[in-house]
Amino acid sequence: MEIVNPTPFAAAPAAVADLDGADLLVVIVKATYALDGQGGMAPAEAQREVQLADTFVGEEGASSVAYASDLAIGKTSTDVVLTGAAYPRRPGDREGEVGVQVGAAKASFRVFGEREWQSALGVTRMSRPEPFERIPLGYERAAGGTDASPSAERDHDFDARNPVGVGFRAKRTRRVVDASPLPNFERPDALVRTPDDRPPPAPVGFVAPGWQPRAAFAGTYDAAWAETRSPRLPTDFDVRFFDVAPDGLTVPGRLRGDEHGAALGVSPQGLLRFTLPGLALTAEVTSRAGGVLPIDLGLDRVVVDGDAGLHGEVVLVWSGGLRPPRDLYDLGPITLSTP
Repeated sequence: MEIVNPTPFAAAPAAVADLDGADLLVVIVKATYALDGQGGMAPAEAQREVQLADTFVGEEGASSVAYASDLAIGKTSTDVVLTGAAYPRRPGDREGEVGVQVGAAKASFRVFGEREWQSALGVTRMSRPEPFERIPLGYERAAGGTDASPSAERDHDFDARNPVGVGFRAKRTRRVVDASPLPNFERPDALVRTPDDRPPPAPVGFVAPGWQPRAAFAGTYDAAWAETRSPRLPTDFDVRFFDVAPDGLTVPGRLRGDEHGAALGVSPQGLLRFTLPGLALTAEVTSRAGGVLPIDLGLDRVVVDGDAGLHGEVVLVWSGGLRPPRDLYDLGPITLSTP
C-alpha cells in the first residue's frame, strides 16, 4: 500500500486483524532525533526503519529483546524504554546509577561492576565490585535467570519476569554458590542480599512477549478458544500486552509528545536533557469508493538511546488504526502530514 510521506521520518502500513478479527489498516510513523548535547534535538540524518517483528540480542527464546516490534493494536498508552549502555560518573567508579524520566514516566536502578559470591569457612559474602567503563544495558545482566541444575526435570525453574538474567536459583538447585556471578543492574528498593533472593529485574530494556507481566495479558488459548474463536484473539486478551516497557515506564492515556526528558548514567557526557518535539502528525487514506478517511495517530513509544550518534538519540513511534468501510482493497494511498 502506497504512503505519501513528505516528512523526513520512516513510515509503514500494516494490514492485520483487529481484536475482533476484522480487517484493520495500521499506519506507523517512526522518528529518530539526534541529541545535540545542549538540550536540543533535530531529525537524525539516518532514520531508523519501522520494525514489524521483535529482534533479539541472541537466539529467540534464549535472549532478551533488542528492539520490540513497532506494531501494536488498540494501544492507549506510551512506553518509555532505555537502551544503550551504563557509564560511570567518574573513571574508576565501581558503582553508579542509571535513570530516565520522560513526562510522568520515571525509573532508576543501581549499576555495579563485575561481582561474585565468595564462600569461605561457612560465610558467604559479595566480592567488591570491579571498576567498570561501560556495561551494555540488557536483561542478561539483571536479576533473574533459569536453573536447570536439579536432578529431576520437574524441579527445574526460572524467573518468569526475566528468564535470561543472573542469579536465579531453583529450590532444589545443585549450583555452587562460590564464584557465581551477581547482577550488574539492580533496583534500589530490592537489592540482592543473599544468593537465594529473587528480586524483580531492573528496568533495562524491552519486556519480551513471553515474560511477565506481558504474558498475563495475552489471553487464554485453550480447547474452547481453538474450537470457537481461533484464529481470532481470545476474548480475555488485554491490549496491555502491547505495553513493552518495564514497570513505571508506561504512561496510561499516552504522552502528548512535548514533554521534558532526562537520562542519567547512559552517556560518557553525563546527564542528557531533551524536550520531545511536539509533532502533530496526521494521516489520512483515500477510499476508492470516494472520500478521505482520517487515521488518528497516537504516541506509542519513546526510546532513549544514550549510546547512539555523537550525543545520543531519541526515537518516537506513533501509530493509528482504521477499519475499512468494506475491505482493505477498498483503500487507496495513505498521506502523512504535519500541520
